[in-house]
Amino acid sequence: MKEAAVTSPFVPLPRVSKPWRRALAVLTPLLQAVSVWGYGSPNYNNMDTKQISFHLEYTNSIHTWATVKAVELLRADGWPGMADFAQAHLLPMLLGNAWNDHWGDREVMTEGVLLDYFRPDPSDHNNGYGNPDADLFSGIDHSTDEFARCPFWGVENAGQHAEHRFQAARRACRGQWGQDSRDHLAAYVTAARVGQTPFFEIHDPIHGNYTSQPNRLPWFHPGKAPAVISNLLARGCNTVVMFPQQTNPWLSTIHVPKPEQLRDRDDWFDLGNYRLRGYMGPDGGGKQAYVCFAGDNGLGLVFWVPPNSLEHAFFNLGWAMHLVQDNSLPMHTVDDAYDIFTAFRHNDYEDRWAFMLQRNWNTHIGGPSLKAVLPANTLQAFTSLYVFPPQRTSADGWAVNPAPYFKPRWYFAELAPLLRPGEGVAHGYVRVSAEMAQVHMPYLQWTDDTPDDADAPYSLGFLLVWSTDLAIKTSAGLLHHFLSEVVQLREGIVYDGHGGPLLNAGYPYRLVGNVTVPAGKTLTIGPGVTVRFGPGHRIHADGVLRVNGASASVRFVSNTETSRGMRIAKDLVLKNGGELTVR
Repeated sequence: MKEAAVTSPFVPLPRVSKPWRRALAVLTPLLQAVSVWGYGSPNYNNMDTKQISFHLEYTNSIHTWATVKAVELLRADGWPGMADFAQAHLLPMLLGNAWNDHWGDREVMTEGVLLDYFRPDPSDHNNGYGNPDADLFSGIDHSTDEFARCPFWGVENAGQHAEHRFQAARRACRGQWGQDSRDHLAAYVTAARVGQTPFFEIHDPIHGNYTSQPNRLPWFHPGKAPAVISNLLARGCNTVVMFPQQTNPWLSTIHVPKPEQLRDRDDWFDLGNYRLRGYMGPDGGGKQAYVCFAGDNGLGLVFWVPPNSLEHAFFNLGWAMHLVQDNSLPMHTVDDAYDIFTAFRHNDYEDRWAFMLQRNWNTHIGGPSLKAVLPANTLQAFTSLYVFPPQRTSADGWAVNPAPYFKPRWYFAELAPLLRPGEGVAHGYVRVSAEMAQVHMPYLQWTDDTPDDADAPYSLGFLLVWSTDLAIKTSAGLLHHFLSEVVQLREGIVYDGHGGPLLNAGYPYRLVGNVTVPAGKTLTIGPGVTVRFGPGHRIHADGVLRVNGASASVRFVSNTETSRGMRIAKDLVLKNGGELTVR
């Protein structure tokens, strides 16, 4: 496996770009930073006030807002216990969601922008990240094939990337971190300091900036990475307690490098003429570190957790959710950065997304605020939110009404018939979303409106409604699948074929609400299984609860006091109104 030379903070570029391309690579991030609301993702720091801004922005930034709405949708659809569990882990999920933009999409990585697009194609569904070699417009230096070959990434489109993050969340939840070789790799991004020659040089994992021996990185004070990060958290970060009801600091408190640390990292990392822009991977001391610096943009984060933890799992889940949400946007279904900008500028469309939230926009005169009514429950409610064909544009003939693609819900039951053999759930959500969204590209290519036109909400209204509704529902679907199939939460009606049987002896099932086995149905609990009961919760068997502990004991325990409960060493059958309660 290729590794960075650990005696040097960077690896020389394998090729030399033409000067005009390198200049564009510098100008592009600067131009992107002009957009106030770009990417629809919250900044961590307000560089003017020098205060954390994430907790003020996340409900008005489309990706993090859609994540919050996904939790609300679970509650509305009858899973209050799951929603409570997700709400308790909301902060790492939000941070992982935003991290995708700041580590993956923005200039902290890959000499420009790592565009995580997925272009649907009947013959090849692995068409790219949208960043081919020699891109003439944006200066992006890497290709899809390079991402696929790089041991740190090992993916070649947003579907594969989303699935990788979802499986990373699974490993973190189940105590299996390290089973994927990428779990052991630390990757980092360095950039030449302003005033150095060349001052715009950036090195990243594809250039070789990754290692399986983070303790040997000289700029991490060899062998002392945990102490460096701990010191950075204690003295170099601002903090805000976002969710005071959580006692775990990684569920309650955001840690953002102070503005002076974003501008100059010498206090923490000795890189000579280079600066650290991002680090991700093992810290060499048993924890997983996510450290991001992005200078004057205010994009900085320190997230430092045990790899096998729910905090880490929900961070990766949030990252996967962002990739799924992205592909409800038509621009994320093309495979060339130049096409993205010529068809319709990515940042500006997401600006409309953010303005929709911040300004309580409607999409036709007299219509309701989209923020207040989405997601839609019925087709009639959905189509009432926009006018079709769109108003005041010469491209009406290119518009496709999204009504035929409407789904009241996008849980696994709705996705499963559309999955391909061997396709993961996160990958499937990305692919299906991209296939539906891509039909709107001709309209974006031909419309005369620009995002800043006063008419934009009316001519683009049907796309705003479509993208937002889909992003919330796919997020809720992926979240529910993770909670039910990975974390193994159960509540409500459960029986074999509907949330059961409970046969996984390797990881406990958690009751986050009362469970009822309906009359005429059976819920089977297999040998060796552990079921954890939340406070006051019980199993009520109007049908049959069949517990088989003959070959390996079944344990029913309190979720808060694991020493309390009962052990079934043979068989237990409850029926005709029987109950099982653990106190």
